[in-house]
Amino acid sequence: EVIVLITHNHYDHLDKKSVRCMPLNTRFIVPSGLRQTMENLGASDVTEIAWWEEKNAGGLKIVFLPSQHWSKRGLFDTNESLWGSFLVKTPGKNIFICGDSGYSLVYREIAAKYPGIDYAFMSAGAYHPRWFMHYSHQNDSEAIRAFRELGAERMIPIHWGAFRLGDDPAGYPGIHIKLKFPDAMKVDCGRIITL
Repeated sequence: EVIVLITHNHYDHLDKKSVRCMPLNTRFIVPSGLRQTMENLGASDVTEIAWWEEKNAGGLKIVFLPSQHWSKRGLFDTNESLWGSFLVKTPGKNIFICGDSGYSLVYREIAAKYPGIDYAFMSAGAYHPRWFMHYSHQNDSEAIRAFRELGAERMIPIHWGAFRLGDDPAGYPGIHIKLKFPDAMKVDCGRIITL
């Protein structure tokens, strides 16, 4: 079974071509309010989920969690669907997948309700200029703070290097996070894998 988790409806997180390339029996778990968009994109097995709601899928427990962001895909649909992060509870590991988010105290709330996160995929890019991006995208220091507040064992920075969405230089978030964790492990192209 193929399960795809969609954090929100922005085009860099929900791409029509990617949805249509998935196998026909793919199960999509999406924020509340996004079912019709997914069906319009060709998805047939769509499960909507609200903040703090849990679903079982493929032997996993999937929890949809709030984040500090927003949704909009067209001119007139601002915040008509939810946005957020996911916690995937497997039999052996708990994995946090951060959707786009500005830093907020929600990380402490998540840690209190779901302790024992093993891996935290933390968004850490597209945060310049700060006056415009601070609400929606956390910077490298905020991503590290959020990771620590989650109490997670390992951090994998995401949401940097694939699309140029902000004014931060290419590679900037990854380099700065690496400098703050000099013992971080790396893989090809210098991408940080675990801290």
